[in-house]
Amino acid sequence: GAIFEQGTDEVQTAFKYAMLTHNENVSTRRFELQAYVDVINTADAFKLSRIICNQFSRGVFSMLGAVSPDSFDTLHSYSNTFQMPFVTPWFPEKVLIPSSGLLDFAISMRPDYHQAIIDTVKYYGWRRIIYLYDSHDGLLRLQQIYQSLKPGAESFQVETVKRITNASEAIDFLRSLEDVNRWSNKYVVLDCPTDMAKEVVVSHV
Repeated sequence: GAIFEQGTDEVQTAFKYAMLTHNENVSTRRFELQAYVDVINTADAFKLSRIICNQFSRGVFSMLGAVSPDSFDTLHSYSNTFQMPFVTPWFPEKVLIPSSGLLDFAISMRPDYHQAIIDTVKYYGWRRIIYLYDSHDGLLRLQQIYQSLKPGAESFQVETVKRITNASEAIDFLRSLEDVNRWSNKYVVLDCPTDMAKEVVVSHV
């Protein structure tokens, strides 16, 4: 079973392509996959519960989905309660270990990479960074960075943080920083899609 929120067209396309590729590979596949897909536009727990129960009644073996943090809580709870694997491209929030001590049946396909950001900043010897992000996930990564920082000679400070919605907003913000202090070196971490990051870099240079 698959549950997607509206606006996740890229993930849905990737899912359909993977399903089609697997099922067409008759020579090596061990079984054929059949998907029951629901596209939702609500985080209402009652409505979402009905959708999940409908999926369970179809006899699905696992769930897959890309949903918002509000919807994820409900899906995660059902997944652990009924021991139904729930696979998602990313966790929209920090997932806690079940208080019951049982296994967590939610699986993220995207590894945490906040440590890679920390290692990169330390490698280049940056002492202060400007952190620009465009999503809830970016804010969570920033929190993970704060939690992972330790006092010491190799540590650094996040001196400025800004949430951006598009490249123009990021460029305007960086220019305002230039107006305040034009001659100092500024080290910027762009936590946003590659297309937006490219536009920011090319336009600002």
